[in-house]
Amino acid sequence: MIPRKAAWVGCAAAAFAACVALAHADEAPEIAGDWHSSGREFAAGAFTADVAIAAAEGRHYTVAGAGRYRRGDQPYTVAGDGVRSGKTFRLTRTVAVGAADRLGDLHAAAAAGDGKRVRAVYTISGDGDRMTGVLYAVAGGFGGYETLTKTRAARASRIVKGPYLQNLERDAITVLWETDGAGPSRVDFGTSAALGQTVEDARPVTLHEVRLAGLPPDTTHHYRVATGTVASATFSFRSAKPRGAPFRFVAYGDSRTSLGMHRKVARDIGASDPAFILTVGDLVEDGNNYDLWQQDFFDPLRDVISRIPIFTTLGNHERHSNNYFNFFALPGNESWYSFDYGDAHFICLDSNSPYEAGTEQYRWLEADLAAAAAATWKFVWFHHPVFSSGQHGDTDRAKTLLVPLFERHHVDVVWNGHDHDYERNFKDGIYYVVTGGGGVPLYPRTVSHAHWSFWRANRYSQVFKGLLEGAWHHCVVEVNGRTLTMRVVRVGGGELDSVSITK
Repeated sequence: MIPRKAAWVGCAAAAFAACVALAHADEAPEIAGDWHSSGREFAAGAFTADVAIAAAEGRHYTVAGAGRYRRGDQPYTVAGDGVRSGKTFRLTRTVAVGAADRLGDLHAAAAAGDGKRVRAVYTISGDGDRMTGVLYAVAGGFGGYETLTKTRAARASRIVKGPYLQNLERDAITVLWETDGAGPSRVDFGTSAALGQTVEDARPVTLHEVRLAGLPPDTTHHYRVATGTVASATFSFRSAKPRGAPFRFVAYGDSRTSLGMHRKVARDIGASDPAFILTVGDLVEDGNNYDLWQQDFFDPLRDVISRIPIFTTLGNHERHSNNYFNFFALPGNESWYSFDYGDAHFICLDSNSPYEAGTEQYRWLEADLAAAAAATWKFVWFHHPVFSSGQHGDTDRAKTLLVPLFERHHVDVVWNGHDHDYERNFKDGIYYVVTGGGGVPLYPRTVSHAHWSFWRANRYSQVFKGLLEGAWHHCVVEVNGRTLTMRVVRVGGGELDSVSITK
């Protein structure tokens, strides 16, 4: 189990000046001590390590530790030297992995016995109990983000986020929460309020992730989380329904910016009582701003995602931030992934990353759709709209590259956001739904694209509701055998739209 992780993205060396905060040297806290590292390497996936930072001469430090990569659970060691300047810590280190690994770019270097050299620039926060870093390979070109949390930090005194639920599986679910200090992770759970079962992880972390497995289907489970002496109230959730059973889920998105309106939409989602929630991105105004995650996302959804699991996707406002990957536990590489529920197959894409033919995401999508050929229903969701009459308009790249794949593999519905409205489009047997009314300021309908000088009408549009209709909403989807019904619920009650499909 990986306690937490951060997202790795490509980063040019010239951009590092914007990634760090410089301060006068005597303002910086001491950083020597034991740390827990979590991150995401571009080719290899998520990793964790325990490292010791020791003071050397002057402002210089040595770093040594060991950990494991998530993909293949491969062990690795790390050693390096760094220098502190104010609240900035610059480190050059060598990562060495076992010769039998299959870790993409790291493999050739490891097989040659020389390891991979990585440079990092960290920003030290608080009293020196946390560092966030931007990393890149000295040779190789990949990069990413890493979070270091001091394991000797103050003990947890309260839960600051959660608990919340993700990654609903056939017989499992993942419980997450954040505490204000490091400590172990514990979940007590059971099919009655007496609980009776426990899953624990002794590693001291502030961001906690515990998977509960072996759950009987379609059953109410009660649970409580604890870190040391700090414990939550008792909550409940329902485990996944078996194949063939009717089920209900919600799709919605673009909930950033307006706390009050998102809270109203969240209340309505809770009243719809879905098995799970899909979001189409733009969860926060700026994913790199840690405080906005509480304001824009966790506070409005607090009473909902403690009992209903949520599957997220990256919007442009998440900015591929390490916060996104730290806070969420999703399948696959967490940027794009898929899962099955009932007789349906669900596919999440990252429309902020390349998906041209031949890219990693495109190859994965082709293979995933082919493997899901037997599914009764195929659903896809991502942020940027394929077809839209809103301010941003159609996404030409998606129309050219994704629509042919969707049609070839008989996808049924695609949900998107980005434009702040509701719209139902239909083309060649597939519904393309824009559900961007989760709390943001709404857009009016337009037939001109803001970035182009010519008029472009959306000929596939069937229903559009936006600013004039006060179209803050969520989509409630009922799947029953070979029949699907989608109701679009306006905030405060009433329907904006409904549609049914029978196969």
